[in-house]
Amino acid sequence: MPAVGAAIAGIFSSIGTAFAAGGFFTTFVGRLLLAVALSALQAALAPKPKEPGIKTKVTQTGGTNPQAFPLLKYAVGGTYACPPMTHGTAGRTPNAFLTYVIVLSDVAGCTLSRVLINNQYVTLGGVAHPDYGLPVTGSMAGYAWVKFYDGSQTTADPMLVSRYGSYPERPWTSDMIGRGTAYAIVTFLYNRDIFPGLPRVRFEMNGIPLYDPRKDTTVGGSGAHRWANRATWEATVNPMVAVYNIMRGISLLDGSIYGGNFPAADLPLATWFGAMNECDLLVSDGASGTEAQFRAGLEVAVDEEPADVIAELLKACTGQVADIGGIWKTRVGPPGVAVFALTDLDIVISKDQNFRPFPTFAASYNAANATYPDPVMAWESKEAPPYYNATYEAQDQGQRLVADLNLVAVPYAAQVRRIMYAGVEEERRFRRHELTLPPDYVQVEPLDAISWTSTKNGYTTKVFEVGGLTEDVMTGLQRPILRERDSADFSYPGLAAPAAISNLPVIPAAQTVPNLAVSGTSILDASGTARRPALTLTWEPDLADVTGIQWEARLQATGVVITRGSTHSVAAGSLVLTEGILAATAYEVRLWPVVDRPAVWTPWIPATTPATPPVQRPDIGLNAVSDKVTVALASFTTVTAMNAVPRCENALGAVAVGDMYFVAWGCTPTTTSTHNIQVLFRRRIMTSGVWSAYQTIESVNVPNGATQGLGGGQLISGQFENIEFSLLFFVQGSGSGSTLIGNPAVTYQKLVR
Repeated sequence: MPAVGAAIAGIFSSIGTAFAAGGFFTTFVGRLLLAVALSALQAALAPKPKEPGIKTKVTQTGGTNPQAFPLLKYAVGGTYACPPMTHGTAGRTPNAFLTYVIVLSDVAGCTLSRVLINNQYVTLGGVAHPDYGLPVTGSMAGYAWVKFYDGSQTTADPMLVSRYGSYPERPWTSDMIGRGTAYAIVTFLYNRDIFPGLPRVRFEMNGIPLYDPRKDTTVGGSGAHRWANRATWEATVNPMVAVYNIMRGISLLDGSIYGGNFPAADLPLATWFGAMNECDLLVSDGASGTEAQFRAGLEVAVDEEPADVIAELLKACTGQVADIGGIWKTRVGPPGVAVFALTDLDIVISKDQNFRPFPTFAASYNAANATYPDPVMAWESKEAPPYYNATYEAQDQGQRLVADLNLVAVPYAAQVRRIMYAGVEEERRFRRHELTLPPDYVQVEPLDAISWTSTKNGYTTKVFEVGGLTEDVMTGLQRPILRERDSADFSYPGLAAPAAISNLPVIPAAQTVPNLAVSGTSILDASGTARRPALTLTWEPDLADVTGIQWEARLQATGVVITRGSTHSVAAGSLVLTEGILAATAYEVRLWPVVDRPAVWTPWIPATTPATPPVQRPDIGLNAVSDKVTVALASFTTVTAMNAVPRCENALGAVAVGDMYFVAWGCTPTTTSTHNIQVLFRRRIMTSGVWSAYQTIESVNVPNGATQGLGGGQLISGQFENIEFSLLFFVQGSGSGSTLIGNPAVTYQKLVR
């Protein structure tokens, strides 16, 4: 095996050629060789020429933005495919609908996880609008819709073509398909309360599909994934799967390759399977459940160096990658199983040995801070709770030596805590050895673990990792750089999950009218007599920003609103409704505050009015006639026998002192032949439950052969237990024929005195 140090020039040449298309730094190998000699914490602190992470915190504009795509799960603001557009009307509001067309990925196949509008996560659901897509539910229901295309579309969006096909600027034509591009159409309906300005949007994306060799049966895995068939790939959050795909190369829309474009043979799957599996290992989430040990996500712009992206992904899993003669080897998390057992007798003592038991004070760390993108905070950068260790501080003369980490690819709070812990713990493994081993150790490679038993150093099967290796090509002697490692650094004892504290805005609940109460009541006159039914409304009067209150009242039985109105007397705290209110009726009432911010109706509050008489004597003028009319009989009576005595009778009922009635009678007799008719209008009264004899009030004769309309009446007042009126018809004469008595009736009209 050629010496790594001696082969660097050749490796530079080969890698420079291989990464030219993807833009890898030509110093990539040099950086990797340095990285494997460093701890994960030191590697994470290494400065980067550019800062990967969320690239589009706001939706970008312009036509010179680089292609970008979400790698693993991450949030993007996207890039406007065109400026916002408007169309349509709502009522009398012109241009009521606002349309965003936003490119989210220049690599097809990603899916939409969640949407944020004005820094709020919104829920999409219900029946899709035929033009605008899935509706936003909750407070924005009816005012926002989202339609998503994953890049597999073959036709232009029909809504854009129909609404904007003749747009004055940039008409949307049928060839504007966006093949291979994932994009979203977001439609808003104008509402100044919900959207005081242009809405801001951000999209949480499940990243582009990636090839996972562990799911490929043909290469030793198990599953349907095939490198040559992108349709078999899936989204993942495994950082080492992402690193593997970048090393192999990610195809872009223009046909170029982002990444290394290395053949599969250069990435031996034994080591990559182990690294991927270590990421998926379930560990405690610091609460009551488990989660994958290492996950990651980034938004990648293609003008970024793939090496920088890989470096961020390695920080997310405390991983390392080393080039060993053109073969890319990796390790994640704790050291692997020792491949050699080293003793003092194996060391070539004729060669010099270097030993560093402790780093310089300035290069030592006993604590860590970290910032990371937090989905709870709308993917804005957040500081994690710092990790401190009092024991290590005491060892460092009471100094708190803090490493500041920027974990832009780790949007998982508990994982950030684990990385901080493991980084500090691993950093306290200070011991570094550089020594020479005989040619027997030719199979030792960077990132291999060995166990060392040393009487001189007091080691008993102590684990070291090969951080660097050179070979003397003349003698075959191996010269490794060994750094102390311990699997216990990744046990994460007692790490509580950090509290999820969000910076998302707390949108106040829409204003309503508090403490609404409704009761049935009556309007009293000066004597205290209930004269009208009413509803009394009361509410909390101390409403400083409320300028008015609207109200509605509806019948409880039918739900029909029978009266509505408003008042500016908010501070009064009460209102009496009489308009259209009936006695002994169940109603429901609700209120709406007039306020310069979102408001809602109160719930419907039920109340029943009392049985207050709607019209009483004081309401009617002197000698006015009430609308109470009682019809005693309304049909024809036919009399055929001579001397028959038909009657029409009706009892008025009790008459109180002060009551006055006009009692009227009427009929239309028709006689034939020799018949005559005598009509008697009579009355009788009840005293102590006994009726008196009838008294004739009026008597009218109708001669034979005539048709004559008759009528009369009498004013009744006083006090009676009951009073009855009667029409009595005597048919007189002889001979044949018949008598018709039409429309006989006795009516009562109550008068007011």
